[in-house]
Amino acid sequence: MEGDLISVGVSSIRRHYFHHNSYNTSLHVLASFPTNDSTAYAQQGELIFAQTSWTPHHYHDLIYLNGFLAIDQFTSPARGPATASPLGLTGVAFAPVGLGRFGPPMGVRANDMAGGAIGYQWFFCDTRKQLIWEVGGAKETTGPTNNGSITTLLRYQAAHGQHKIFVADTFVGKQEARNVAVGGRLELRVKF
Repeated sequence: MEGDLISVGVSSIRRHYFHHNSYNTSLHVLASFPTNDSTAYAQQGELIFAQTSWTPHHYHDLIYLNGFLAIDQFTSPARGPATASPLGLTGVAFAPVGLGRFGPPMGVRANDMAGGAIGYQWFFCDTRKQLIWEVGGAKETTGPTNNGSITTLLRYQAAHGQHKIFVADTFVGKQEARNVAVGGRLELRVKF
């Protein structure tokens, strides 16, 4: 049984200018409320999500710092086993890869957890090629185990022609009480 759900959200997105740089910030406060009993796909919870990014002076690159706080069991309106976590905007390590049930390197749920990501994105060849290096982590805020995890990821992305994008990811991650996980993937996206 999936269950019905009411979701609400409030966002603020701003650009700030300070000391030769412009900073982009966003703050999102989200909440989910099941209309009947809680189920695996309809639970009560809140998610506070903040993003900050800027371009270093005299460069075209991008630095970003994102964080979240999940209270109780926040449930996104897009639900189901093949649906990505609502934490996908935290960073590349949290984002889905779009390959069926193959999850992101930081496969965390938005249940009583805090975490974030810091990354640097280099642009080359008039932004047709880019390299992203990111470190992301998350830690449970309640519970007997208080487990945490950390992952570092490197992504190379290059446009070929007008409709193809080549993506190569590699990551190393560690969850408490588990072995180190190492992985990678190659993808060719064709867009029309």
